[in-house]
Amino acid sequence: YLINFARAFIYTTALPAHSLQAIEAAYNLLESPFFQQERQKLQENIQLYQQLTQTLVYPALASDTAIQGIMIGDNTKAKNLQTCLQTAGIYAKAILSPTVPIGTERLRICLHSFNTTAQIHQLLDLFR
Repeated sequence: YLINFARAFIYTTALPAHSLQAIEAAYNLLESPFFQQERQKLQENIQLYQQLTQTLVYPALASDTAIQGIMIGDNTKAKNLQTCLQTAGIYAKAILSPTVPIGTERLRICLHSFNTTAQIHQLLDLFR
């Protein structure tokens, strides 16, 4: 039935009107004062994280985004550090080979605007 009577839907690459309206509404929300404050707080958290990672034994991967990485270089160490952090109430994902090349295993840290300064310090203190 759909193949015979919904050709305009099946063979189109355009988004439906409601999807376009939802995207437009989302963009408008991003310009609101609330989201401006959230973005500013996230940028502050990223800058703090980058400053604090300069003294770590494990090198931090260069990133100006909310997704940060700490190079561990070993599957077992990365998994053990992930477990240690989870025990402390911090979720950081170990990215292991073969997903990344051997010797470049890492922990992926996702910073958020709602993270406190104390939480970022706690995270990096656990690495020390």
